[in-house]
Amino acid sequence: MRVKKIGIILCGIVFSTMTMLSVPVKAETNYAFVINGGVLTEYKGHEKEVAIPSNVKEISSDAFRDNSLIEKVTIPSSVKSIGDYAFANCSALKSVVMEDGIQSIGAGAFGECKNLSSVNVPVSVKNVNTYAFEDTAWLKNYKDDYVIVGDGVLINYKGSSTNLTVPQNVKTIASDTFEDNSNITSVTMQAGLKTINDQAFYDCSNLADVKVPSTVSSIGDDAFTSTKWLNENKDKFLIVGDGILLKYTGSYKTITLPSKVKVIAESAFAGNKKLENITLPSKLTEIGVDAFANCIKLKKIVFPSKLKVIGSQSFWKCSSLSSVSFSKNSSCAEIADDAFGWCTKLKQMSLPASVKTIGDYAFLKCTALNKINFAAKTKCTKIGEYTFSYCTKLVSFTMPRGVKSTGNGIFNNCKGLKTVKLSSNMKTISRYMFENCSMLKNINIPKSIKTIDCNAFKNCKKLKSITGAKGITFVDLDVFENTAWLTSHSGDFVNINGILVKYKGSGTKIKIPKNITRIAPAVFGGNTKITAVSIPSNVKAIDHNAFGGCSSLASVTFSKGLEDIGEFAFTTCTKLASISLPDSLKKLGAGAFENCTALKNVTLPKPHVEYETSDNVDPEDNQAIFCNTPWVKNHDGAYIISGDGTLVAYTGTEKDITLPANVTSIAPFAFSYNKSVESVTVPGTVKVIGICAFSDSGVKKVVLEDGVQELSSSAFGDTTSLGEVDIPESVTKFGYHIFDCYNSRDVDLTIVCSNNSEVYYYALLNKINVELK
Repeated sequence: MRVKKIGIILCGIVFSTMTMLSVPVKAETNYAFVINGGVLTEYKGHEKEVAIPSNVKEISSDAFRDNSLIEKVTIPSSVKSIGDYAFANCSALKSVVMEDGIQSIGAGAFGECKNLSSVNVPVSVKNVNTYAFEDTAWLKNYKDDYVIVGDGVLINYKGSSTNLTVPQNVKTIASDTFEDNSNITSVTMQAGLKTINDQAFYDCSNLADVKVPSTVSSIGDDAFTSTKWLNENKDKFLIVGDGILLKYTGSYKTITLPSKVKVIAESAFAGNKKLENITLPSKLTEIGVDAFANCIKLKKIVFPSKLKVIGSQSFWKCSSLSSVSFSKNSSCAEIADDAFGWCTKLKQMSLPASVKTIGDYAFLKCTALNKINFAAKTKCTKIGEYTFSYCTKLVSFTMPRGVKSTGNGIFNNCKGLKTVKLSSNMKTISRYMFENCSMLKNINIPKSIKTIDCNAFKNCKKLKSITGAKGITFVDLDVFENTAWLTSHSGDFVNINGILVKYKGSGTKIKIPKNITRIAPAVFGGNTKITAVSIPSNVKAIDHNAFGGCSSLASVTFSKGLEDIGEFAFTTCTKLASISLPDSLKKLGAGAFENCTALKNVTLPKPHVEYETSDNVDPEDNQAIFCNTPWVKNHDGAYIISGDGTLVAYTGTEKDITLPANVTSIAPFAFSYNKSVESVTVPGTVKVIGICAFSDSGVKKVVLEDGVQELSSSAFGDTTSLGEVDIPESVTKFGYHIFDCYNSRDVDLTIVCSNNSEVYYYALLNKINVELK
């Protein structure tokens, strides 16, 4: 199993007891907190007592997870939510102080903090997950049967009674609070209770008597599922709390819901095979998940003006539903995922201005839907993925102006779609967006759109006219594949806004035209006829796999002006013998020239080049730029060093090496799979050790001299022989999974470092043995 975050015990590595030394308490500084837009995503500090900065509005999931140093944390009033597992398994944590202002605490937020004994949850907290304090000393030692925190949130029941009366000060029953409790036979909830969250009484199999006060306005999904009370209730309309319809047991074709109904709960009518017409009450505000799912005879629905939410799958597979309308002055803001999916007789939808969000698959396979109207002043800003996919009768669509991006494939397989007007605020045409829209003839691409993702117009066979597109800077794979625009294009080189997207010629010697500024992914990929390519100075970027697998390509001429060669751009060009990379080059992607088995001569740029690879690359997957080339294998000298001092590769066989003083950085995969080297000394001139630099090598000992600053992700990944790394205080930046062992062989690793250094705390946090200098 792969390790996903720093702070979790490293996968497949067995460490002996580490040296535990006293940790001084000192003032925390903001460098220790990674904060983006008010969201605290990571903590890099090493203090016993931590005060969250006042500019933090949210603590994200896992932010402090597995921290073994923190003993006390103070959370200011600026923080509104604490994410799932934010402080989970902080083994030294004893005290949590929350200031008034916090509103939400997520699942497992402080779970498995076994030493946590002091917690104050302020009254501002309205929502707490049942498992927020799971397996803590605080919860274990809580004396009352009912564990109530914050603003009357009941998160746990520790008693064993069969007949329960929920305390009067409880306003919210958290999710799963009584789940699977088979002892309970009756529950009385008192006035003042407002919310019963998801699965609160789920599978309380003997619960037969429930009293819900009129103050309850919200009941979550599956709150009473699999209870005797719900299963055996025979009321035609089971209405509880403040107008919540939990269940309908009648068999009428036509129904008028009682006027007091405000919420139709999850699955209230699901699977009803007789219901044809229903009149919804004027007070209705919410229709829950699956509320009318599979009501196969339901024909018509009119939503009242106060309705705000149409829940996910609420009308899913209502195969007879042909008419849906909204009352005047509608308040509906959300149409959730799958809401009308597979409503195969639904022909038209006129959405009110109030609708802000349309979820994933909301109208999937509404095969009769031919028209979607948005109100003139629509507030719609979000449309999810595959929203209108397979709406084969949909003819035209105008994207609301407020929509800046959409999910993938929203019109995928809309085979009747002829005209589309895109929003001038959109930035991206998402992947598969119009794939298989075989009737689409023309499209105007606003200047605001910068990116067209893969397969966006693939198989739009009649698409002949593309206008606009003056802002496009990147076009991904197969965007225009099998379109009339592509097939009817005259000339060998097809471009959009200067981006070469297709080569239609049959020549063997290619000269890229001067109007081309970028070569899109895989444009020449797999072309076995090309023998030579000349790339002019106006071309700034060659994208991934652009010439991959061009097995006859023997000559490539790069001009000054080229800045970026993408990942695997020339992979497996097996006849390519020599290249000279221009000094203008700024980025060179992983595996760019891998498996070029004839490549003997390479001239590297003199200025600094960023040798790129993915931050989460697999150490077992060698993506060295020149992997498996004779230039590396037969290089004159063990060290291949670029003009800026980057060690691109090491080809020697010495057991003990000291890198030359002119090396300033080590490129990704530079020592990967080298099983000869056992000991490496890295001089202080080297500032960065790249991603997977020593991955899966035979190195046993590494000494980093003072001056080295950064260890990138997986720098020593899968180096199972590694026993000792001497790291100086100058190293302050650490990537992810630096020493992770993904193949589950045992490793006993020791980090040699100075006391109280960043490295020292890194080792402690990651449960690595420490030896002090």
